[in-house]
Amino acid sequence: MGSSLSPAIAEVFMENLEEIAFAGVDITMKPRFFKRYVDDIFVVITNGKEDQFFEYLNSLFPGQMSFTMEKESNRTLPFLDTLVIRHDEWVKTTAYRKVT
Repeated sequence: MGSSLSPAIAEVFMENLEEIAFAGVDITMKPRFFKRYVDDIFVVITNGKEDQFFEYLNSLFPGQMSFTMEKESNRTLPFLDTLVIRHDEWVKTTAYRKVT
């Protein structure tokens, strides 16, 4: 079982990471939307820039931390317990459960 301080420590670390990341990110790959819940991040970024931004994040703390990435498929993307559904003009969310 983890320490009761773990979420607080993760929050402080991730806030620091955000500051470092956005201070040095190339404007051409800056996300259009960036939201984080503890250590899960949801990003909307220009099509074709997602791999470049992913590599950039992983370069910030090499050997200490590595990110994983899930891309949308058929205009849907699971995030936490929601399924984000993208349409041309709007975004919809529904409850999501991972198939086990």
